[in-house]
Amino acid sequence: MPGFRDNIRPYGEFVARAAFADTTWVTDDQQSGHDQAFLVLSPDGHGRRAADVTQAAQPLGIGLPGTLPAQEFGYPRAAKTPGHQGRPEFTGQRVAHCWGAPKENPGNADVSMPRGQWGVPCDMGGGASGGPRLTAFSGKTGYGVVVGVDTEAWYLHADGSLCLDQTPDCTRYLFGPQFTTAVTQPLYQRAAAA
Repeated sequence: MPGFRDNIRPYGEFVARAAFADTTWVTDDQQSGHDQAFLVLSPDGHGRRAADVTQAAQPLGIGLPGTLPAQEFGYPRAAKTPGHQGRPEFTGQRVAHCWGAPKENPGNADVSMPRGQWGVPCDMGGGASGGPRLTAFSGKTGYGVVVGVDTEAWYLHADGSLCLDQTPDCTRYLFGPQFTTAVTQPLYQRAAAA
């Protein structure tokens, strides 16, 4: 439902007819760098393709560094900060976003947190997963380059180390895999061929 806001679907609805996920993710969900997929959409009820109706498509940035300034988007149903719950952008009815200088998660084998995911400080909760992480985003045009997806949140200390006790000096980051030639490129090629 491109452009979805407050239960309004300005461009209609497009049903996914095929999904392409990495085999490693499907068989071993601890491999978070593989937590990405592509959907192939069917035409809408009038036979129109989503790209033709919206006249918009964000380019993919496969293999770009995770350190580039980024913005993350999603439709969260919840927020972690007191006072944010119930705000329009935390009800799943409006797109929300976070921005900043990404950090790589530090990894921690004790809590099944592998390295290689990137994210910005973000309060988006459940429902934001699968949303895009873009670099070179322009608020005027709405375009950027998609470099990854949002998958899970962790708290970090100011020095970038993992914060397990959520003390006041901890900041919540929404992390996800960076698009790579090893994982993302083959998935995209399979979806494009479909």
